[in-house]
Amino acid sequence: MKIAVRKFWLVLAICGLFQTINAKQCEEQIDFKFDDRQWEKGYEASTAEGSIVEYTLKGENVHNWTELVSVQSVPLAAVSMDDYYTYFMDGIKKAAQPADAQSRIINKTKDSIFFEWWIAANSPLAQHEWFRLFKTPASFMIIRYTTKKLDDVNKAKPIWEKILNDATVKEINCK
Repeated sequence: MKIAVRKFWLVLAICGLFQTINAKQCEEQIDFKFDDRQWEKGYEASTAEGSIVEYTLKGENVHNWTELVSVQSVPLAAVSMDDYYTYFMDGIKKAAQPADAQSRIINKTKDSIFFEWWIAANSPLAQHEWFRLFKTPASFMIIRYTTKKLDDVNKAKPIWEKILNDATVKEINCK
């Protein structure tokens, strides 16, 4: 599923939906705290189309995980956050059976949208994810927590909703 999502972002970039808009140049980072378990950086990549860092629980890796935290940055798009959400969910529905993929917006402000999405347990792509998208002057910043432990979703929900809700974007080294 992660490969399909990465390919989805590449297709959006190729289609020209992510055209950089002139803005002051700053380094941006998402400031958040993990839960009380041990997390390890499992993957990191950066290109002109964006960057991603993925964290797994200690002992797991990005090819064999049960829970995953992803932090992404993509150039600011000439689309609204609502359109971003719609394009994202359309991509998820295309990767799975449309009836198996559902979502719910948790909170929306002028510069952030926080939602969860899930693919039904009977699907080979079954998973549940909380997704927070920030629109900054220079980019879209994203933090995601994904679990394949569907029996533990109700336990994870209050923890990860708080973590993602409390997350902020910092701008540093502005020019």
